[in-house]
Amino acid sequence: EVPSGVPQWIPYFYAFIMLILLLNIIIAVVVHEFEDVVNESELTFWSDRLVIVNELDFCSGTHCSSFTSFLSLIHGKDQGWCKNWLPKSDEKFGKRMDLNLFLENWIWDGMATKDEFFLHWWYGRKDIAEKPILVERLKFFISNSTFKDIFIPSTVFENIFLGYNRSHRSKKYEKMSVFPFSIILMIASNALFAIIFISGWLSFGFLWPRIMKKELFSVDSVEIDKRGITCEVTKSSTQFDATKEDIGKIMVENNDLKKKIRKVTEKAENNNMKREIFEMRKEIQEILSKINSSTR
Repeated sequence: EVPSGVPQWIPYFYAFIMLILLLNIIIAVVVHEFEDVVNESELTFWSDRLVIVNELDFCSGTHCSSFTSFLSLIHGKDQGWCKNWLPKSDEKFGKRMDLNLFLENWIWDGMATKDEFFLHWWYGRKDIAEKPILVERLKFFISNSTFKDIFIPSTVFENIFLGYNRSHRSKKYEKMSVFPFSIILMIASNALFAIIFISGWLSFGFLWPRIMKKELFSVDSVEIDKRGITCEVTKSSTQFDATKEDIGKIMVENNDLKKKIRKVTEKAENNNMKREIFEMRKEIQEILSKINSSTR
């Protein structure tokens, strides 16, 4: 019951203020917890993955020796059959090339002798009259081109299959002639990827290629460092913006204080001038009164 003499809107206003206050507290708690979860998510993810890998390693090493020997035999044959699909062991010069783009200088400096003829022909850096045969072109494409051009064949595959270099633009009839082979390559590559993925999934990752294991179960320390640096940069930038705002507020307050001081000094000067004028009037009146008395 509302006490007598109290307006009815006061309890509603109090309830509204308390609701806003509680909502602000809840939002602050949720945001704080979310930041903690985001900061710890990556560490938790990799620690859980390490536990799973250790458990699988223990299981495969102690309880399933006959099964693992069978899988190792299949894995060896699978690695030998798919070696052309995998990057080379050298991390710097073994990365796949995006043949749609110009290559970097370190690729030209460190390319193998067997790849030199194809790359010079493909990019037209030398006047080469003859071109590589179809088998060599397809072998280089499968071994070194990016997976996006293999899984979804496009201009690179069309030009390589037809025997043109990178600067060629295929016509409609040329694209139609290569289209069936592009469909065959797309189906075969995606089917092979599905088979490898399912076989590795059924064997707890044992039959996966090394590059797939590396992508799934390794941590890129450089990328993590970059993320940490970007986070620190964003934090420092936000702190810098906050200090900038504080400095701006201080400058505004300083300007206000200057204005007030000027007003006070102007008032004081005006009061002093008024006092001097008043005293001068008194002196003039006294002089006039003396003159009047003397003349009488």
